[in-house]
Amino acid sequence: MCAMLSYLNATRVAVLYEASSSKENNVCYIMQQEFDSKSCNITVSYKSSYKLGDNFDEILFNLQSLTRIVVVCAETLQSQLDFFARVISLGMANPDYLYVVADMSGPYHKAQCSDYSADYSSIAGALPYIFLMSMGRRLREPFVNLQYDPFNTTLNNFNTNFTNEIADKLRMAPYNCTDCPRHFKVGCYSYQLADTLLLYGNVLNRTVVTRRNGVYDLATARDGRLLMNMTNITFMSYRGDFTLDANGTRNPTFYLKGLTDKMEYANILRALKIQNDVHITNVFRNDSLIWRFRPNQQPVKSIPTCGFLGDACFIGFLRHYWIFIVAVGVPLLTLVLLACVVWLGIWHSKRKATKIAKYAWKIGLADLKEITVTNLDKSKETLLDFHSNSTVVVRDGNEEIEVRKNIFMLNGNTVLVEVLKPRITLKKEDEKEARNLYHLCHANVNTFMGLCPDPSDHICIAWIHCNRGSIQDVIRQENITIDAVFTQLFMLDIAKGLEYIHHSNVKYHGNLNSSCCLVDDRWQIKLSHFGMKNARRVVERHRKANLWVAPEILRNKDHIGSKEGDIYSFAIVSSELMNVSLAWGINHNSDSDIENVIHTVTAIPYNQIPYRPQIPYPLPQDLSPSLVALVQDCWQEEPSNRPRITSIVNRLTLSGRGRKINLMDHIFHILEKYATRLEEEVLERTKELIEEKKKADGLLYRLLPLQVAENLKTGHSLAPENYDSATVFFSDVVSFTALAAKSSPLQVVNMLNDLYTKFDSIIQHFDVYKMETIGDGLLVVSGLPHRNGIAHCSEIARMALKFQFGLEDFRVPHLRRERIRLRIGIHTGPCAAGVIGLSMPRYCVFGDTINKASRMESNGRPGHVHISGDTNKYLTELIGGFVTCLRGTIIVKGVGEMETYWLRGTVEDQNRLLPPHEVKDSSDEEY
Repeated sequence: MCAMLSYLNATRVAVLYEASSSKENNVCYIMQQEFDSKSCNITVSYKSSYKLGDNFDEILFNLQSLTRIVVVCAETLQSQLDFFARVISLGMANPDYLYVVADMSGPYHKAQCSDYSADYSSIAGALPYIFLMSMGRRLREPFVNLQYDPFNTTLNNFNTNFTNEIADKLRMAPYNCTDCPRHFKVGCYSYQLADTLLLYGNVLNRTVVTRRNGVYDLATARDGRLLMNMTNITFMSYRGDFTLDANGTRNPTFYLKGLTDKMEYANILRALKIQNDVHITNVFRNDSLIWRFRPNQQPVKSIPTCGFLGDACFIGFLRHYWIFIVAVGVPLLTLVLLACVVWLGIWHSKRKATKIAKYAWKIGLADLKEITVTNLDKSKETLLDFHSNSTVVVRDGNEEIEVRKNIFMLNGNTVLVEVLKPRITLKKEDEKEARNLYHLCHANVNTFMGLCPDPSDHICIAWIHCNRGSIQDVIRQENITIDAVFTQLFMLDIAKGLEYIHHSNVKYHGNLNSSCCLVDDRWQIKLSHFGMKNARRVVERHRKANLWVAPEILRNKDHIGSKEGDIYSFAIVSSELMNVSLAWGINHNSDSDIENVIHTVTAIPYNQIPYRPQIPYPLPQDLSPSLVALVQDCWQEEPSNRPRITSIVNRLTLSGRGRKINLMDHIFHILEKYATRLEEEVLERTKELIEEKKKADGLLYRLLPLQVAENLKTGHSLAPENYDSATVFFSDVVSFTALAAKSSPLQVVNMLNDLYTKFDSIIQHFDVYKMETIGDGLLVVSGLPHRNGIAHCSEIARMALKFQFGLEDFRVPHLRRERIRLRIGIHTGPCAAGVIGLSMPRYCVFGDTINKASRMESNGRPGHVHISGDTNKYLTELIGGFVTCLRGTIIVKGVGEMETYWLRGTVEDQNRLLPPHEVKDSSDEEY
């Protein structure tokens, strides 16, 4: 097996063998051991045993990635059928595979010793026949059958000739069987028996020919030792050459057969084994004819050209991975195309953006949305004083736009528009300068939003508007204290902004003043209103702006600015911060003052110190002397003597003594201290307010019921209410007219004040409300506005008793012999109550209950408490605990007859009761 596979150039194979019996009797097991011998130079990449009925899926799945040549050894035809059925179902029956079926037991023997039909004379012949109907010609090429044929003849021809010869011999003597059938089936061991007899006859002939002492001795035929010496002989058997080697072992012949296109097996290779040597003979003229029934007549390779997965070559890779290629390639190609489109789009956008960026500084009048002056802070109008007229009319086609105070909205940003008049034609250098301004970006430089070349006679320059205004606005604000920290940090911000401008393509500011130093929400300085030199050269500078211009520039009318001039302007702005006043300390609204300063500055002094702003001594705000020295250096008359801006920044940084102070932190610190002081003051004022509120509330609660007062304080209107049951108290001082006649008005007031003060001290202990006092009369109610069930009657009754008992020790201060006596009347019933009036509101009670209570008082007696029958019912039946007595029926004015009672006291205090009957007194009839 190994020699034949080597002849076919097989380098690696898979070996599958059936192992259903013991290893000693298992021919397949013995066969697979041949591949483990050292003489076999073929690599076994996969080896597996199986039994009848096993599932071959795992075996076939494992070997398909290891080799394409499979050696199969099966003990039964059924086992072969099961195996190749799975091969076909898994799609492995194709020209890429070569299956070598090793039938070591000889299928011709099985065909004769079993009930197989003639069509199943061999395993290889049965397989294509069984699967021919479903699989067609795909089954032909993969199967190759290795068979052992002792006589070098085909199985079918031998069967026919041997059977015919036996039939002829049976008709001869001594058998003379004339009636034996011509066609019959010979015994399954007749072949071996015939060859055995031939071998025995040949050996016997050789033995008989041998002489012993020159005499033929037939007895020697029985000598087994002589028979063992009969080796290395060759004769013609029924099935071909029969050769025994020196060991008496027959030299076998093996054939490798392949299935032809006629569904017949044909010999391909002949292998003769002589001892340990195997001689291979190709049946065909050349080796290429071995594979003539395969595609392109190419041999099967152990390792496919394109690899086991078909990905080792391009065509195989495409065939094996076409789904993956389509799944990945199409999206990838789409991405590449999309990337190209995106790149083209980006390139086009960048080209367009570059073109747009070239003129990004241009803005249209239609983009400027006007903001009314009323929305501006009046304190920030200094931003506009120097740079434009208060009102300018510009024309956009047929539309006129009136610009007031130059504050607009541009793309969602509030901008300050600077109007330069007259208009000039913008040249390339002007457009380049506008682009440079547009791309400036620094924390201390204001953002240049663009330029609007008005088609009429103006140029509008837009800058970001800062809400805190300019340094001039900060100086004018009284609630902000500009201390040394403010001054130093503002100066440093201005210097840093100038440093950035001086090192940029703009070169210099040329228009620096305190109104151009804007302050943003974070208290950071933003330098603004600079650039566009050619446009500013033809614009007449405002007289007030000359206060910050260097002398050499004022003397040269055509000169618009320089770096040295910016240093001088920086010094003037710094002096404003130090003095916390506007430049030069003059009235900026006075043209004469401005002219005097400008004339004095431009005059060339002879051996005199140039005229400069005064910095008072001692230095204000604890300023460092180094800052003053810096300012004095910056306003030197000779421009070359002024320090460079980088030197100024360094000196300002060093003057801070290494401290990094954030202006916002400083502002917060100032505001925090101010808030602390304000909080203390507010707290003190709040305490005073609370005390005053308590006093006011106390007075209000004395004038109105608490419930009514709270509603009125919250602004709610109080609707009148009906009360089903309330108790009304009326009292009157007996003989008050006589007492008043004996007293002065002031004594009357004092007497009544003492009396009602005593009554008030009693009232506050009961759930009652003192409605009003009229002269010597008192009206008290209970049960309204606070409803207290039926307790209103007992509250009034107890209060009335307190009044009567409390007068026992009360004396009139100026009439010590006189005593105050009361008539008290009480009635219980329904009534209504509400607030009357707005400017002087009063809480009043209305209803018949009031009238009856008044009648009870007027029909009462001094020192007694006169109550109605309704009140008596509450006190004795509903509430209880009170002592009353019947007075009888009386005629009441406006009412008629009423049964009334006297309230004497309480049950719990029987020792202290009012008189039970009327006591006649000379003063009883006095009112």
